[in-house]
Amino acid sequence: MRFLLINAYKPPTDAPTGRYMEELGSALIEAGHQVQYLGSPRGYRDRRDGSLRARLWREICMHAYIFVAGRFRRNVDVIIALSSPACLLVTASLLSKWHPGSRLIHWAMDVYPETAIALGMLNPDSSAAKISSDAMRRAYRQCDYIVALDKAMADRLSHITDRPIHVSLPWPLPSLYDGITTENAREAKTQPTEKKDRFIWLYSGNLGRAHEWETLLEVQRLLEVRGLPIWLRFQGTGPAMDEARETASQFGLKQCEWLEPAADDEFLTTLLAADVLVVTQRPETSGLLWPSKMAMLRDLGKPVLWVGPPTKLTKFSFAPREVSAIASFLEKQFNAPRKKPLTHKQILAKMRRRRTIALKQWVEWLSGGRERERK
Repeated sequence: MRFLLINAYKPPTDAPTGRYMEELGSALIEAGHQVQYLGSPRGYRDRRDGSLRARLWREICMHAYIFVAGRFRRNVDVIIALSSPACLLVTASLLSKWHPGSRLIHWAMDVYPETAIALGMLNPDSSAAKISSDAMRRAYRQCDYIVALDKAMADRLSHITDRPIHVSLPWPLPSLYDGITTENAREAKTQPTEKKDRFIWLYSGNLGRAHEWETLLEVQRLLEVRGLPIWLRFQGTGPAMDEARETASQFGLKQCEWLEPAADDEFLTTLLAADVLVVTQRPETSGLLWPSKMAMLRDLGKPVLWVGPPTKLTKFSFAPREVSAIASFLEKQFNAPRKKPLTHKQILAKMRRRRTIALKQWVEWLSGGRERERK
């Protein structure tokens, strides 16, 4: 079959959605299918202006580019549209009409415009919200299938559309773990995990509007009041990073670090150097997006602290503002005997196995599409 994969970012890119698109495309090519990509090769780190107005203009331009360029693509059997730019499915559904007989699949990385409404970026009573909601509902009706990232997202989508929903959890991206060597893995394990005088809990990656960060700073303030040598480290970038840093300064935090995003070949090393890994999500976005970093963190053998809506992704789950409970959890982890870390070989084996299984299921599912139609 001939596939057209559409996203704001296409390979090569540093954007996770673009990397997932490349992973799926490569697997389909290996299975004998033809694949075309449509999007921009630039990544979100190339952005210079992070304002809402600049983002809106970028997304309007991207919709226009995808629509125009997509009309000139030929020999398309299946269109797979991700979620960026916002409401991409609307443009993809229009494109599907230019390719008679093609199937349309929406790989929902997040749910729009509901995500923007939940984050306060869009007034639910505004004309923009009503028009985009109506346009997305029409686009959903054009889909043959929708792919959700977890059951919570599938449940949210089932209240919006009656189209068939397939669930596929994201897998660890090899670009973030294949670059590590046995030597620097060993070096990472000799850092804070074996030092009693400095304990690090790490928030790594994008700190965006959908992420809870105020609770982390309040917890760190309590830990410092208790006089514990526990350090909160932020490593990454994002629209909320500057505000978080300013708030930390207002709190007078002395044990809070701010580091630039790690390069791909150093990313896994920075995770292994921490004692506790942190993932957050604002509760109002439950079922509207999925913390992609969790695809990797759950295979590292490290405690993963979740702050957000209820989840089964980790056993260490807390709601926002449970400051005292989270501080007690971290203090308990600090005082607990250090467990023997997973070896480099064990970590890579787990991640590669998860990736192999996920991509195999994707290819088998997509390759069986024609057979499902005939039945």
